[in-house]
Amino acid sequence: MNAILFATLALLGKEIVLQPADTVDVAATGCTSEAVLYVNGFRSASAQPAADGSVVFPSVRLHRGVTDIRVESGAESDSLSWRYGETESEAPGESPAWRENPRDAWFRDARFGLFIHWGIYSIPAKGEWGFARGVMPPDEYKALVKSFNPTNYNPAVWARLAKAAGMKYVVFTTRHHDGFCMFDSHFTDYKITNTPYGKDVLKMLVDAFRAEGLRIGFYHSLPDWTHDGYVDLETPEGIRTGKCGAYDPKRHAALRELVRNHVNQLTTEYGKVDLMFFDYVSKYKAEEDYFDRAALIGICRRNQPDMLVNDRLSYFKDGDAPDYDYYTPEVAVPNRPPLVRGTLRTWETCATMNDHWGYAKDDHDFKRVETIVAGLVGCVSRGGNLLLNVGPTELGEFPPESIACLRGLADWFAVNGEAVAGCGPSEYTPPFGCAYTQKGDALYLNVLVPPMGDVLLPGLRGKVRSATLLRTGEAVPQTHFWGFETLRPDELRLHPQGLVAGDVVKLELSGR
Repeated sequence: MNAILFATLALLGKEIVLQPADTVDVAATGCTSEAVLYVNGFRSASAQPAADGSVVFPSVRLHRGVTDIRVESGAESDSLSWRYGETESEAPGESPAWRENPRDAWFRDARFGLFIHWGIYSIPAKGEWGFARGVMPPDEYKALVKSFNPTNYNPAVWARLAKAAGMKYVVFTTRHHDGFCMFDSHFTDYKITNTPYGKDVLKMLVDAFRAEGLRIGFYHSLPDWTHDGYVDLETPEGIRTGKCGAYDPKRHAALRELVRNHVNQLTTEYGKVDLMFFDYVSKYKAEEDYFDRAALIGICRRNQPDMLVNDRLSYFKDGDAPDYDYYTPEVAVPNRPPLVRGTLRTWETCATMNDHWGYAKDDHDFKRVETIVAGLVGCVSRGGNLLLNVGPTELGEFPPESIACLRGLADWFAVNGEAVAGCGPSEYTPPFGCAYTQKGDALYLNVLVPPMGDVLLPGLRGKVRSATLLRTGEAVPQTHFWGFETLRPDELRLHPQGLVAGDVVKLELSGR
């Protein structure tokens, strides 16, 4: 059979660019048995083929949340593809302003946080998605609750490592998608306090990190792969078969109630919580308010009025989505801050040290300290934060590579930390291989790629009172010329010696 997309928006064989709420006819040819239309994995309609083997499903709505349409007939299957036009774009020459939010001042000053993905998935040690990807049968995976015993867990050590590395807050996975609670949940037995360890590791972590002066954030998963009220293609069943189970409104309501109860407990029993990192609405639920975001935000605001709430209660950030406190791109430094309803938003990108978030014993692909420093500086230079992840082992220890990385970051921060904490973007254009961060009249030239010689700074001639290499404390010579070379009228030339990746040159501006 052959699935064909008919639309007046474009000719067949050419790219079809759709807007939300466009509808098309979906036609299948060559069918020899009943044809079934699946939309995002759910059986949507069925029809018997005509004598010529054709079937038409009329007026299928391709809203933005529809990412998968498939027609099946017998053993044959075919899918459709399309793309949507831009929904939020910046006009040429536009300079949008940053949105003001008094709650997030501490967050914008912090710039660097520690993410911790820890759960029973640390026992099979194949990463945090091991349950969905079938590292072991579901019942065997759930039975890990009987053997989880992290006897070497010492959150005070973690807190000291984070503080030394320049981190100002921690975000801990209270529950990941496998449904296992790393706190003493009142609403499920599938939790850390029912393991041989028996202690509330979340309370221990909160106390330890607060003692070091770090702020507290909780990650909480909205999906729960163990709950029959969560029906999605991004579940173990959906990943395995490409289809979803039957939707049951009562079971879905029970899932929503469980999430509400957990959020209420987390925001009332652990003291002050500074941010809530919800994760996540899948692309297959993009047009649905699947987890009742107004109720969850309401609980957060009632119990913790100053707490920041992230954006992952909505897949799309426009339309009827709320204005969240901060936005969370992932594993990349964006080319610009998030633009929502015409204003730039407070943001944070999360990234992990290797290729997994949860502990994976065979994953030794750890990033170099210089790479992480470049990512951190890249975020700050665009007005954002970096949340760097560690996946502890089943015994409750950071892997040796993670400890080495944090110590390397501590060495860097002890010398160059002023270029990050409390800093933000600059109006000046950095030279090749560098990024600028700025705090008042202190402009920081962050070296991402060591230069082959001198560094030319556009727009800074006559504006720099002093230039100092933070690593050595030595002055960096400045000049407006070099031999027979003529600089551009606004350029300042620095003549540094022996710069390496991660170096920072502090430029004291003479006033703006």
